[in-house]
Amino acid sequence: HISAKVSHIGDQVFYNCPAIEELTVDSNNNVYSSVQNCIIDVASKTLIMGCKTSSIPTDGSVTAIGASAFGGCKELTSINIPNSVTHIAKYAFASCTALTTVTLPDTLTVLNQWVFWECSSLNNITIPESVTHIGEGAFGRCLALAEITIPQNVTAIDDDAFVACTSLVSIIIPAKVTVIESSVFSSCSKMTSVTFLGEITKIDNSAFSNCAELTCITIPASVTRIGGSAFNECIKLTQINYEGTKAQWEDLSKGYLWDDDIPSYTVFCSDGEISK
Repeated sequence: HISAKVSHIGDQVFYNCPAIEELTVDSNNNVYSSVQNCIIDVASKTLIMGCKTSSIPTDGSVTAIGASAFGGCKELTSINIPNSVTHIAKYAFASCTALTTVTLPDTLTVLNQWVFWECSSLNNITIPESVTHIGEGAFGRCLALAEITIPQNVTAIDDDAFVACTSLVSIIIPAKVTVIESSVFSSCSKMTSVTFLGEITKIDNSAFSNCAELTCITIPASVTRIGGSAFNECIKLTQINYEGTKAQWEDLSKGYLWDDDIPSYTVFCSDGEISK
């Protein structure tokens, strides 16, 4: 219970307090209110704290979910985020390890850093078509996430966005994404298929490292650099389809140990093959 005199509640005050099941605010508090076991900053319409029994109001009184608002709420199993919400801050649902289903609003444009980090049971989420940016670590360590569609309006997917999503089998990179950032799909140990729809210019460090089930990948001729350890420990990778010529492949900038621990593979270029 938050008393009438409390005028400031900081981030992560009740982080990792999974047993909380009731949140209330004194009716004489001029800064905060409580609705449906949510604590809301009235002026900014930000939900700053939730718990396992929370239901986000749908009346427009909440337009943002604050940093770490549900962080460490290990008994939260599902959440519906209404269309009044236009912003979800970093770590908002981090380490909600029992969370299986999330409904996101069509009003979001950004999925912020670490927003669903280590939601290890999450297996049902649809990213709205309105989203253009997936932040650092947004779905990292979502171990049960076997399938996800990245909207065609996405222009950037940041470092570690899907790192260690060990159930993810395939991914299609939208045409507007031009850089595959560092470790973005690292340790996706069941991934077998990667498709680039656009003109990728760079595959950064460790981008696909330890994707142990990946056997084949097509790399566009638009790529100018493959970063260090980009395909390190992709132990089953035997075929790289490169859409440029053999000369272009040899001239392509490649970082240190980009293909380390790949036993052997063949690069199929537009004018022939290169065996490694």
